[in-house]
Amino acid sequence: MDASRDNNEKLLSLLQSEDERNVELAFQICVGLQGAYDFEVTKALRQEVLRCVKHQIETHYINNLTQLNLHFKKLATLPEEIGSLPLLHSLNLEGNYLSNLPHQISALTQLTTLNLAGNTFTALPDELLALKNLQSLNINASGLKDVIHIARLNNLEELFLTYNKISELPSSIGQLPKLKQLNLGQNRLQAIPESIGQLHCLEVLVLNGNQLRRLPQAIGDLQHLHHLALLFNRIESLPPTIGELTSLEKLELNGNQLKKLPGNIKKLAVLRNLQLRDNRLTQLPPEIGELKALQLLNLGDNDIKTLPASIGQLTSLKVLDLSSNYLEAFPEEASHLANLQELALQENPDLDYGQVCSYLLPLQKLTKLGLSNNQLLKIPENLLQLKSLQTLTLNFNHLKKLPVEIAQLTHLQTLDLSHNNLEDLPESIQQLETLKELILWGNPIDRATQQKIKEWLPFCEVKV
Repeated sequence: MDASRDNNEKLLSLLQSEDERNVELAFQICVGLQGAYDFEVTKALRQEVLRCVKHQIETHYINNLTQLNLHFKKLATLPEEIGSLPLLHSLNLEGNYLSNLPHQISALTQLTTLNLAGNTFTALPDELLALKNLQSLNINASGLKDVIHIARLNNLEELFLTYNKISELPSSIGQLPKLKQLNLGQNRLQAIPESIGQLHCLEVLVLNGNQLRRLPQAIGDLQHLHHLALLFNRIESLPPTIGELTSLEKLELNGNQLKKLPGNIKKLAVLRNLQLRDNRLTQLPPEIGELKALQLLNLGDNDIKTLPASIGQLTSLKVLDLSSNYLEAFPEEASHLANLQELALQENPDLDYGQVCSYLLPLQKLTKLGLSNNQLLKIPENLLQLKSLQTLTLNFNHLKKLPVEIAQLTHLQTLDLSHNNLEDLPESIQQLETLKELILWGNPIDRATQQKIKEWLPFCEVKV
């Protein structure tokens, strides 16, 4: 006979208890019942897979299990029963306290995905290296100091090793012929071995937050690489072989010490995203104009004074960030950037913004313009002709008055005028029917005027 409803409820209560003894008692009872319990109890039992193996219950389910999630279970050791799951393909052990693995894990010959992130391994366990069919391995944030024998896992396609203490990569890293993604961000690497060039299938390489000063010449051998991330290192120059990365679509170099770019960068024919913020660039090579696929170019926080005329050849460009530089002139050729949607010119006080805005007039797709921190005393007349603008930031300038013609910006949705010297706004501001956000913090506007502005713009969030 089936266990009564009361018995099932008692079993569920025991299985859901935080007291380990109650859970163990429930399993012992279920062994005696030989399957005579309801489906709710069955589901609760299956949440404890390794205990099911130990007590030899729910065996059909166990023998056909392909995925097992044991993340954040406070495990200090992995029970040896793990080796009794013959069809397991995916095992998640993230966020435990494991420092080693039982030898029984080597019996998981079908395992292709293993997540060991957030544990306490200092080196790769020998037992792990026996899992020859692994395709995806994640050991992020586990205290790893080396990966000397990683090449034994020669079927790996994805390897995640971020937030560890790895100071050196073995040359054998090049012996992972199927590797497509390698993430070594936030480690202690000072160099990358030339053997990295042997990873001919590599598509994504992430090396953010290390101590790299240069890249190996062999980096150019990665013909399938489409994303190279090198944020926040100490890289002073790029090898000329960088131009051989003909599949590269995204190159991230923010937070390095680059003073110039090699002319060979022109060969990156499919590059769409180039991040160079917070370097020491003083100029760009004329060859930059040959990056015909480029859609985003971030040059903020550099030491650039002039831009090459060839910048106007970047006809696919949608986002251009030139904030926090020392620009003395803006090229007229920028008027050819027909697809430009966003332009950031914050903290470039030496530019003639009347002239800049005249060059921007042909750009019918320009929707976002940043001009904060530029010591502007008034809004350039030409700016008011940029009819497609939706976001305009003019904060931290010296504006005392807003022109009546501001109403010409009929598509404006966000207008930031914070931290200026404005005491009032023109009545024409209420003609901006699409305006959703008006930021006026840090201006000497009295309360009565604040209230008047809010009444003028009943459907706009006015921040004062």
